[in-house]
This record gives sequence, C-alpha cells and structure tokens, in this order.
Amino acid sequence: MFKKTVYCRYFDCKRQEIVGAEWKGIVFPESVVRCPRRIGAEFVSVIKEMEDEVPTPMRLKYRVFEKPIHTLSICVAAFYGQEPKWIQIAEFIEHHKMEGATFFYFHIGNISDYDRQILDEYVNQGDAEVKTLQEKYERPFYAWQLIEIQDCHMRSKYHSKWTAFIDIDERIHTNEPNKTLVDILNNLDSQNIGEIQLPHLKVIKNGDTPARYLGKGQVPREMFSRKYINTAEPTFDASKAVIRPDKV
Repeated sequence: MFKKTVYCRYFDCKRQEIVGAEWKGIVFPESVVRCPRRIGAEFVSVIKEMEDEVPTPMRLKYRVFEKPIHTLSICVAAFYGQEPKWIQIAEFIEHHKMEGATFFYFHIGNISDYDRQILDEYVNQGDAEVKTLQEKYERPFYAWQLIEIQDCHMRSKYHSKWTAFIDIDERIHTNEPNKTLVDILNNLDSQNIGEIQLPHLKVIKNGDTPARYLGKGQVPREMFSRKYINTAEPTFDASKAVIRPDKV
C-alpha cells in the first residue's frame, strides 16, 4: 500500500456521511493515511476508490492537545506466541511507572483470555490503551511489528512528550542515583533532541513463565528481574529508542 491513493470518508455522530467532505490522500509509510479534520466529523473510513463500498466507519479520538498529557509513554511491541504474559505485563507496567512512565500502548496479535484480564484492568484504570491487530490477509509477526511502530507513533503524537519503543520482556533502567528516566528526559528540554538511543543489556531467560497466579509468594519468585540475572555485555546492537513523537 506504500504511496497508494486512498480516500477518506467522513461521518457525523449518527454515522451519516458528510457530503463533500471526502479527501484524497496517499498511504505513507505502509499503514498511515493522513485524513485532515472536518467540522462535525465523528467517524472516518478509508477506501481505495470513491465507488467502493465504504467499510464500517471508525470513531475518531481527540488527540490534538495544546500540551502533551503525558511526559513519558511506552509503546509495547505486539504480543505473539503462546507464552503466558500476565506476570510480565504487571512487572513491566509497574517497573516503568517507577521510571516515570504514565501511559502504555499495547498491541495484541495473540493473547490468552486469562492474560487479557490484567490488561483490561490497566485499561479500566486509565493506564493503558489496547489495540487488536487484525486484517483479512495473513502477515508474519515481524510485519505486524512495523505497523505497530507506525500506529503507536501516531497515537502518542501530541498525547505524550516522550515515547519509548520496547518489548514486554525488556526494562529501562537508569544508572544515575536517585534519578528516573523522566528526570533525565526533562533535562533535555532545552535541547533540540528528537531521539535518544539506549544500549541493550541481554539477560538470559532459561525458564518457563507461570500460566496462572497462585499466590503472593509466587510473584517475587517469578518476576523476570529477580528470576533471571545472567547477562551479557551491554551493546548498541538492537538498541532501543525513546523519541519525541512530535519531532520524528
């Protein structure tokens, strides 16, 4: 779909099309289409040709804030595979809250109903947003990750000042005593910086993840940051990015 022509179709709160509001745009990059705002538009749909049947319109979400709501948000790589993730989700979110993150964007390829429950709790608390990845054509998991990055970049733009892109089994740590990641990012405000790169410290995971919660004593025993401590040397190969989404 790269650079393909598409049409934005706009609809009001009753899902009635707003006549004359359509917009001809292009796909760039692979999965992003710019549909300018229209007065009275509550829903939008995208089609390849004006004569095509319009797919179910999707509700627009207001994200054009004068000032970002969040200083640091986390975009989490799409979930795939059969490994249980409930304890990873909880540890991941609570750890990064201590580093100053206040919002999390999750993208779901595969997840069990049991693991989804804890995600839904974080959504209900206002800590997270979950997007299910689905399409009528099959994609290998790595192709979905490219779409997830583009989608999350757009979602976090104007919503968060800084956005980190990492996997569910990764943790951001700072080396400066008594400083969180947000403290360090705030010191960069006066500089014209759009992206910082974080070196990667690989931790060897050689055990299984518990399928279900069995009691309080299980949690500290199974937390990834406690259970797995054997590491390799830090490297910038496959480094992780923290960006200013409004500048990138």
